[in-house]
Amino acid sequence: MIGNCARMVELNLALNSLTGSIPRTFSSITSLNSLNLSSNKLTGLIPDSLEKLKLGSIDLSENQLSGRMQPDLLTMGGEKAFIGNKELCVYQNSKVILRSGINICTGNDAQRGFFAGKYVLFCAIASALVVILAGFLFVSYKKIKLGEADVKKDLEGEKQVDPKWKLSSFHRVEMDADEICSLEEEYLIGTGATGKVYRVDLKRNGTTVAVKQLWKADGVKTWRSIRCRIIIGADVATVCHVGHCH
Repeated sequence: MIGNCARMVELNLALNSLTGSIPRTFSSITSLNSLNLSSNKLTGLIPDSLEKLKLGSIDLSENQLSGRMQPDLLTMGGEKAFIGNKELCVYQNSKVILRSGINICTGNDAQRGFFAGKYVLFCAIASALVVILAGFLFVSYKKIKLGEADVKKDLEGEKQVDPKWKLSSFHRVEMDADEICSLEEEYLIGTGATGKVYRVDLKRNGTTVAVKQLWKADGVKTWRSIRCRIIIGADVATVCHVGHCH
């Protein structure tokens, strides 16, 4: 690429029927002193970066360039360096006196040049935002998946008997420990002074029993199972009566 020729001093590509826009990479040739791109078919805007070069001469005449010119470029090359580009214009407050028919930029021309530069900046910012948004969505997706995995793991763990639970059966009741260790609030049928009472439908014989959850001093939960026909304490008796009459 021409932009890699950092030691180039003179570049003359006149009369080559070149098309497209002027490459912005020309501005990286810091040693360039003379640039001649005249009599081609170049289109688009003149890169603002060209004015950063310390050019002794520049000729962009007889092309199809458009938009506004930087006053510094006009000072470098003079009017003749830009004639033949009908869509080129210069700001009215430019210090250069125009004699060769280069247009004065109207409000629309100035805005077109302004928005052309802003469009490139907008595209760069939009691309960065898209990358950031994609990264955010990816991280969120991973967190959701990890959360689902944790929930699944917890549910599987609940199926096992928790060693912190202690089962105390005061009557001969055939039940498995997992039938009470996995009880939820929807099975709650009452609350007494010493704990909560839950309804349990036994899997083995279909019997319905009431299970009372007691709290010991050390915080360990103890379950007491009773048949609903048996009265053990005033609170349990009331719960059994209400739970099985409705």
